[in-house]
Amino acid sequence: MAKRRKKKNKSANNQPPSQPDVDSVSEPMSSTTAAVGEGASESDSVAAEPAAIAPPGPNSTGFLQGTKEELEKVVWPDRQQLISESIAVFLMVSLSAFIFSFIDNLFRWVSTLVFG
Repeated sequence: MAKRRKKKNKSANNQPPSQPDVDSVSEPMSSTTAAVGEGASESDSVAAEPAAIAPPGPNSTGFLQGTKEELEKVVWPDRQQLISESIAVFLMVSLSAFIFSFIDNLFRWVSTLVFG
């Protein structure tokens, strides 16, 4: 009969991760902080996170500055592109209006034939 080896249970691997002391933590743990492995401290995980951009506060200066930065990223069309796309939109709206008007008049004609 073959002998089976017993695996040694390492107590460190079977225990749930220890929770930090409530008095020493001033903010809730993020998912990155909770996933810190052995040998890494909590300060290492905070340094690994990308710097968060603070949302603009109640002052309008931060909002206007953020708006200006976003508008600088916009690729504005040139005059030729603006005109050609405006004409395309106008033609599509006109075609849709004509089709809806035709279908409406068709149903009106059919309803007068049926209901007299």
